[in-house]
Amino acid sequence: MKHPTTASANGEKFSVGVLTFVAVSVTSGIALAMVFGGLAAPLAAWALTLGVIAGIAAGFFTKEKPHAAPDAWAVLMFCVFGLAAFRAFFWLIYSSGDSWRILSPY
Repeated sequence: MKHPTTASANGEKFSVGVLTFVAVSVTSGIALAMVFGGLAAPLAAWALTLGVIAGIAAGFFTKEKPHAAPDAWAVLMFCVFGLAAFRAFFWLIYSSGDSWRILSPY
């Protein structure tokens, strides 16, 4: 059986790797699409390849750090971020009379 801190560190490394993969894939896909005037299958493959490389590197080089309980300022920061994210994404749906509408450019 693994030591609890080892299992936690492996979970953190996996999470960091997945988040880095997604962030780099999306960012590089957008950048490649802007440079080449659109996103084709080969460019998407390059974006995913860059994401995989960055995700593996991030997971490999992530160090285990001791965790401390969040203090009041950290909790306040989480709450403010949550409210900002809520406001940024959920204003897109609104009611108009008896129906619900979505604010979308398409």
